[in-house]
Amino acid sequence: ATNTFTEIITASKGVKFSAAQVASAGANDLDDYEEGTWTPVIGGAGGTSGQTYTTQVGSYVKNGQIVIAHGRIVLSAKGTITGALQVQGLPFTTFTTTNAYGSIVVGYFDTFSITTQNIKGYIAPNDTTANLQRLLATAGDVIAMTTADVNDTSGIIFHCVYRASA
Repeated sequence: ATNTFTEIITASKGVKFSAAQVASAGANDLDDYEEGTWTPVIGGAGGTSGQTYTTQVGSYVKNGQIVIAHGRIVLSAKGTITGALQVQGLPFTTFTTTNAYGSIVVGYFDTFSITTQNIKGYIAPNDTTANLQRLLATAGDVIAMTTADVNDTSGIIFHCVYRASA
C-alpha cells in the first residue's frame, strides 16, 4: 500500500508548495509559502519624488497570509516628501478587515533631524505603506513623522509584520 503522508513530505526534500497559492484549499490548509526581495522607498502620504539612496534593500517571507518584511534604507538625497512619512512599496497588500493593522518597528535609525527615543508605526488595512511615527522625547506623545524629520542621509533598519489580503 502507498503511504500518502511520505509522498507529501520527504525528509530529504522538505515541504514543497505549488508556485501559486491553491485557491481551493481549505481555511486550515497551509497552501502558500514564498520568499523574495522588494525595494522599500521612504516617501510621504501626500507625494514622493526625487529620492536617491546609498542603500535600498528589502526581503520578505510570506507564510500563508502572514508576511514578515525586512528592510534597510539609507538616503543620499531626500528629494521632495509631502505629508506624513512612510515606508512605501510593501511586497503585499494588507488584509482588508477594518482595524486589522500591521506594524513596523525600526530597530535602528541614523541622522534624522529629531530628538526621539524610537520610531515605529502602523500599516493600515488594504494598504502597501507603513506610516512612521516617533515618540516625543519631552512629552511622551507619539506623532506622525514628516519631511522636516528627515535629512539627506537619514537611514533606517526595520521589520514589518502584517496579514496579507491573500
